[in-house]
Amino acid sequence: MMNRAAVALVLVLSLGVPLVGQVCATQSYLVSRETAVTAQTAIVQTIDGASRSLDVAVSSLVDSVIADAIVRALGRGVAVRVILPAAARSEGGGQYSKLLDAGAPLKLSPTPLAGRTAVIDGATVITGSYEWAGGTAQTSYGTLTVIRCALSASGSRESDPFVADFNRLWNRLAGPAAASSSSATASVSMSVLIQEVDCDNQCILLFNSSVEAAGIGGWVLTDSEGQYVFPADSVLSPGEMYRLCVGTLNPADVFLFFLDPDHDELYLVAPDGTLVDQEIW
Repeated sequence: MMNRAAVALVLVLSLGVPLVGQVCATQSYLVSRETAVTAQTAIVQTIDGASRSLDVAVSSLVDSVIADAIVRALGRGVAVRVILPAAARSEGGGQYSKLLDAGAPLKLSPTPLAGRTAVIDGATVITGSYEWAGGTAQTSYGTLTVIRCALSASGSRESDPFVADFNRLWNRLAGPAAASSSSATASVSMSVLIQEVDCDNQCILLFNSSVEAAGIGGWVLTDSEGQYVFPADSVLSPGEMYRLCVGTLNPADVFLFFLDPDHDELYLVAPDGTLVDQEIW
């Protein structure tokens, strides 16, 4: 009985919600497998309404209908930016290649994205707990919210924090620009390991386990809050151990991060977004 009631509870609310002196039109959906197409239609219509900009950051993109809407936005001359986890390149049924082939500006996160958000023309936000770009065959429930806010008297919008968060993430991430690198180079690259994380001294030890030199220029060490980008000419000799410490990192190339001894994570990421190695504790 409760399951039937939950399935029947599809909320499509058009409300005037006062937010800091603004009136925002809000559509909210409780999405189940049976109502996923309704949500998908709302998302596609919202994306199709983009005229200037479209920023998308999602943890999974397997919905071809939504991917097609993003490609259409590109065709209209909309400034599109898309952030996906690095795993999206090999995701079953994923739409990564479609966006890449269409010329969509893409950046890859070495870690899973916590949310799923799109910002249209800097004013409309698609958000919620539902994996709205993950296809309509999902079995779990989730909420989907579309918020549309006009400019306030001060020239700000309630969507501005979403725009700021997207911009911060976009500016921190590397793009998938390593298409010219050979498979041999990729094989050598994967031989570079995080050998040790010394939280007491805030130091990291890398090891090249290959019998060949490994170029790591442009690679990134990140704890998801800060990052260090290796200089372009960085090379590890065969069997070389390389130690670097947070306190001595080049301030021009790093957002300083702290290795928490109780709980933290460290990722080594190639310039194309490939996750080479990780340590989570």
